[in-house]
Amino acid sequence: MANKIIFMFALSEKCATKPNNAGGNMSLFDYRGSVSDIQLYREEPSLWILKHHPDYKYRTKSGAAAQRGLSVEHALAMSWRFNLTLEQAILIACRSFIRARGDPYLLFPDEQKEYNDIPAYVSTCFDIKKELGESKYTAFQKEVIGEIEGVPFLGFIDFQFEGYDIDLKTTGRCPSSMKEPHIEQMSFYQYVTGKPIMCVYSTPKKFDMFTLTEDQYTTGMNRLKSTVRSIKTALGYDWETLFELFTPRDINGFRWDEKSRFIASNIWSI
Repeated sequence: MANKIIFMFALSEKCATKPNNAGGNMSLFDYRGSVSDIQLYREEPSLWILKHHPDYKYRTKSGAAAQRGLSVEHALAMSWRFNLTLEQAILIACRSFIRARGDPYLLFPDEQKEYNDIPAYVSTCFDIKKELGESKYTAFQKEVIGEIEGVPFLGFIDFQFEGYDIDLKTTGRCPSSMKEPHIEQMSFYQYVTGKPIMCVYSTPKKFDMFTLTEDQYTTGMNRLKSTVRSIKTALGYDWETLFELFTPRDINGFRWDEKSRFIASNIWSI
């Protein structure tokens, strides 16, 4: 409790007044984009401002589900590289989660649930391996760099194979079609590599694969380009004007946490 009070006091000292750089702005030459950043700008522009403002540079912490996904992906990559058994891959995934989140006996309930589900997720991923057959695996978390509307963008493709790529989404429920944010993400990857790409959804019980279609690619890239043009326009304003333009709609949304809500309450008096 004492640590929390100290943290809130320090934060209040920083946020009780307007930021030091309220009159400045971010140069287009300083901006480096990603698909997730574009989506943050579109869905929560006020949080996007806090992310890029030099006085805050706010970053959200990844949740337990995101860490579970990373741990499963890491284990799957290792299984492709070293031809591991299912039991070996499960052990690697569990150890990866523990390294990131701590002792499994001291986890919070949400963390414990994700940790307990790891074996089932890895098992489903081994079913994906069977479905892909003898495809030649080449790389994990491959960095890809490209430009959209003259702005540099960065991304990471989960799994690369000869002739095509795969992005894995571990989730509690398989959708009936590729989700819109993922269409944009797959479109950017295909735009940079020129290779077909599949978005694979994996649950603890089953999986489904969706290959990006030409129509989806066109739609995804058009949405990305239009949002980048909007960002370029926004970067022409100073921070104070952006604060006035982008008042938060709802700071109780899932993207917001205690720290970002506190900052917003001081900037926008909400």
